[in-house]
Amino acid sequence: MSKGNDRLRLYLVGKPAESIKNELYDYINHNDLTGKVVVTGFVDLESFEMYIDAADICLNLRYPYNGESSGSLARILAKGKCVIVNDLGSFSEIPDNSCVKLPSPELLDIEEEVKLIIREVNNLLSDCDRIKSIKINAREFAEKELNLNHVANLYRKVILNHYSSKDINEHLINSIGK
Repeated sequence: MSKGNDRLRLYLVGKPAESIKNELYDYINHNDLTGKVVVTGFVDLESFEMYIDAADICLNLRYPYNGESSGSLARILAKGKCVIVNDLGSFSEIPDNSCVKLPSPELLDIEEEVKLIIREVNNLLSDCDRIKSIKINAREFAEKELNLNHVANLYRKVILNHYSSKDINEHLINSIGK
């Protein structure tokens, strides 16, 4: 991140994958990042939401991707936070003005991905107006598209139409999200 910014902190909220855990802690220790990078381990929902509330910029990066959506991302957007995501799967459906999208990790090597993350964080840190705009758009997107009543009505519409498999076509599929 920005080498001259002593106020910058990175909180990795959640339990790190076993496959990277030792390497992560070694990197933090060997690069004198203790106190600047904090790994919380598992936290309860209330604590998790407090970390989101405290954040100026969130990262919700996904790999590998298995077709899932992200409850943490939905919470981040609903709280109107600036978030960096990977442009893959359901994350691609978030409007570009409501988040910062990085290419899918499968298209990058580790060094490229790290450079992109650093570049985007630094770009955001130098443009408070962009952060504010993304926050507003994220909140508006969440209120409209992630609202449970809205989602339930979309499901209801499909279920009540009693479609058979022969009735499912591209027009029907495209109409579900409208």
